[in-house]
Formats: sequence, structure tokens, C-alpha cells
Amino acid sequence: MSVNLQDLIKFGESENLEFKGKIDDRAVELAVAFANTKGGPSYG
Repeated sequence: MSVNLQDLIKFGESENLEFKGKIDDRAVELAVAFANTKGGPSYG
């Protein structure tokens, strides 16, 4: 699957995409939540 960053920016945030200005603990928590959007286990 090829991802075009400019297309992602153009379409904006959604249920599956959120932009962050920095990577901190909260951003990591959100990344795990997005990865687990469709359900299933997450380990941490």
C-alpha cells in the first residue's frame, strides 16, 4: 500500500488519521488507539 503524505494532508483528519505537532506519551497512546480501532488485543 502506497501512502501519499500530501493526499493525507489534503483530506485532513478523520476517524483513522490525526496529525500531531510533536511525539509525546499522549501521541503514543493515540497511535495505539488508532491501530486498535477495529478491535483486537493491544499489549503495552
